[in-house]
Amino acid sequence: MYGRGVSLKPIVQSPKYDCAQFTDVPCLESAVVYDEEAGQLTIFAVNRDLTETLEVEADLRQFAGYRVVEHLALTHADPKARNTASEPFNVTPHAESGTALRDGRLHARLPQLSWNVIRLKKA
Repeated sequence: MYGRGVSLKPIVQSPKYDCAQFTDVPCLESAVVYDEEAGQLTIFAVNRDLTETLEVEADLRQFAGYRVVEHLALTHADPKARNTASEPFNVTPHAESGTALRDGRLHARLPQLSWNVIRLKKA
């Protein structure tokens, strides 16, 4: 069922970079959706850094009893890579390991130039 989740407003501290059009662009962009009825929390996170993995720590103490279900990342070594008719699976999501919730704090590594989904569920 769609529309059940509530969008939460994350407070983000992130490294920043400058480009031709903008200054102080955060490397991390994120959105969080909480579905209380299903007991699920989903974090969508983008690492815009061209070369570095981003270490993320999130304070989730208000979600006691939750556990990490999965962390999927969409990334490729070539930033211009794309899927084509001849290579339909060139860029695909894959599972990331090492994402953990310890003492109410989520620890995750976001690969460079990646789009990530981290799902947590109430145990």
